[in-house]
Amino acid sequence: KLDMTVTRFPVATAAGLAAAFDSIKNDGFQLVYIQLSAFFNLHRRAIADLALRHRLPSIFGFREYPEDGGLMAYGASNSDGYRRAAYFVDRILKGARPGDLPAEEPMRFELVINERTAKALGLPIPNELRLQADEILRSGALVGVFDLEEQRRIAPRRVVVTFDVPPPRQAFRDLPMVT
Repeated sequence: KLDMTVTRFPVATAAGLAAAFDSIKNDGFQLVYIQLSAFFNLHRRAIADLALRHRLPSIFGFREYPEDGGLMAYGASNSDGYRRAAYFVDRILKGARPGDLPAEEPMRFELVINERTAKALGLPIPNELRLQADEILRSGALVGVFDLEEQRRIAPRRVVVTFDVPPPRQAFRDLPMVT
């Protein structure tokens, strides 16, 4: 069992973000998981800056967050989702009834790590995590895209875990959250 405390910090305005991060740091929390929302997506750069200023590792659900300075993201691939949406639009435009089309869950999940942010926070990125990452970013630039063959070449004796399904939802319940 993990010895963790999870607390929500409701935020409704951009001005509330700074106050929430002050509270998070003052209350002794050591990690921030940002839930997916249009509001947080709009303010992702400010959130990444606040997390870095308060020296809090930050985890998000979309790759755009580490691209804007957050520490890491693990979530469904947006590009795959857009491709699947195009497939459904095509089917509907060709006459399929929307109610007859099957609902789908994401099939591909990405782990993206911002190496610059990790260094700024003084956090080493373990090799095991590097090998599982789909991308490692440095200063917003792509450092490496790893595929299974590349992983086997780098660590032939290591079993590489790839994420084809999301982790159990309970895993995210154990993280401090800003909502």
